[in-house]
Amino acid sequence: MGVDLNGFEELDKTLKRKYSSKAINEAERRAIKAGGHMLRNKIESELLATGDTGILARGTTLKEPEIIGGEVVGRLHWKGSHASLAHLNEKGHYDKAEKWVKPTGMGKVSQTLMLNREDYFKLIKKELDK
Repeated sequence: MGVDLNGFEELDKTLKRKYSSKAINEAERRAIKAGGHMLRNKIESELLATGDTGILARGTTLKEPEIIGGEVVGRLHWKGSHASLAHLNEKGHYDKAEKWVKPTGMGKVSQTLMLNREDYFKLIKKELDK
């Protein structure tokens, strides 16, 4: 069975005719969860490799995917009061003497996200194909 499509609008209409919106939302949520867990594990392993205590790395969690602005969004966050620590570790900071402090894990999260972007999209596509 073949389908000829000439743009995203026709693709959207064909998908909505074939599947219910609830089924599409569930598939999107399942795919975002799978991709989020993969990224969370990669970020955790990268942060553990920085030689820190590991509290920041083990504190990463994936929130349940939610619909924001018509899109399904999954968020990685840190448990407890580690959000400010994660920001300081990722971006660097000035100390009391106004000297720039560059932590050993500076930029690891954004670097990991950038390097694993293709794997993430492949996993999302694989989950949506199910």
